[in-house]
Amino acid sequence: MKLLKIKLLFIILLLNTPTYAEKLCAYLANGKRVTDKILTDDKLGIRTPIQYKNQQGKVIIPLSAGFQTFGLAYQGSDAACSPKCFRQHAWLYNGKDYDFVDNKGKVWYQIYWFDMGADYPKEGLFRIKQNGLIGYASEKNKKIVIPARFQAAFPFENGRAKVAYRAKSKCDGEGHCWSVPDPSATDLENRYFYINKKGEFLAWVYPNN
Repeated sequence: MKLLKIKLLFIILLLNTPTYAEKLCAYLANGKRVTDKILTDDKLGIRTPIQYKNQQGKVIIPLSAGFQTFGLAYQGSDAACSPKCFRQHAWLYNGKDYDFVDNKGKVWYQIYWFDMGADYPKEGLFRIKQNGLIGYASEKNKKIVIPARFQAAFPFENGRAKVAYRAKSKCDGEGHCWSVPDPSATDLENRYFYINKKGEFLAWVYPNN
């Protein structure tokens, strides 16, 4: 009896440990689990609807969430876009963008693309998107640290980042884009300024470029 109580206590502690995360895997509408063989043999299109089930077969992220197979054939780790399986969280393609989703199906924010992939962390923070604006999330727990309120935002360097409320994207025709001041904005909105890791104003950027 004592041994049984110890085992039960161990299981309870395991399930309530923050590092524990239930594994979810991608399935098609017909119930087939998405594997490399399915992707190859069935020649799935990149817009095929998918759902995610746990190891007991329960649907956690339904087809109605709108996620699709784009990216599944290329990457499969926890950090990948639209992985075949994941535990804590993943980037899932929603038909237009990539959502950052946890293993409960909750969407936290959207991906900020940089160098053909998700923005990589600098000084413990990485850029994210919400409603078309840019903010910053923590590398450690992936939670938003600085709310998305900028149209231009650069990685942190030496404890500060350059941002602007108004900006436009400029591209070179080879897939490389960057933000430039928006000439239609007011002077105050159009200026770049520095913020700290709490999102607080530090100083104006001079010259304004």
